Amino acid sequence: MTKARTSIVSWITLLAAVSLWGAVGFFAWTLMGTFDARAAASVDTEAADARQAANLRLHATARDTKDARAALENIGTVGIVAVVDAIDAVGKDAGVKLTLGQSLSAAPDNKAPLHSVDFVVEANGSFETVVHVAKLLSLLPIPSAVDQFQFGQIPNTDKGPVLWRVVVHMHALTSSDVSI
Repeated sequence: MTKARTSIVSWITLLAAVSLWGAVGFFAWTLMGTFDARAAASVDTEAADARQAANLRLHATARDTKDARAALENIGTVGIVAVVDAIDAVGKDAGVKLTLGQSLSAAPDNKAPLHSVDFVVEANGSFETVVHVAKLLSLLPIPSAVDQFQFGQIPNTDKGPVLWRVVVHMHALTSSDVSI
């Protein structure tokens, strides 16, 4: 009977040990699940914080650039008269008379808010003056670009100062419909 009793006690002890190991495994599995849930919540919180920070930066940038965006919008609404006046002002600033030669407009696109107009501008004067005119025309405060400069010396028949000529091919963007 002692042998049967020892056998029963052994089986109960084995069952208790397996149960305890099962409880330890379940406890470890539960802890791992809790750690994973906390890690996922932490990642979600960091992602939400990053989205909120990005939104705040976007709103701050939009608020800070309000005046610059308005100025950019005003630059894009330049009329053809303002373009011609800006080109004439270059001649006055440089102290020479500018001749506005050909003026061609690109094919009209009724859907486009801006239209391109090509100009040929000529000026005569000293070399320094015509270079100054070329520089000022390339730096106009309107949406424009210089396509080509042509510098040339004007033949001089008398003993006066040497004169130079600059011919500038440029185009400007205007909000005016200049189609003919």
